[in-house]
Amino acid sequence: MWVRATVHGKPTERGPGFVTASVVDPFGEMVDQRYLDVVSSASA
Repeated sequence: MWVRATVHGKPTERGPGFVTASVVDPFGEMVDQRYLDVVSSASA
């Protein structure tokens, strides 16, 4: 899958084997349906 996201926060090692990073997705191609379900159920 090709995603046209740009790096927002570079990869950072938080601990052994645990790395985080963040990206900006200007086209809405990266959607986490589980997150959207949780957010919509919390506001209901």
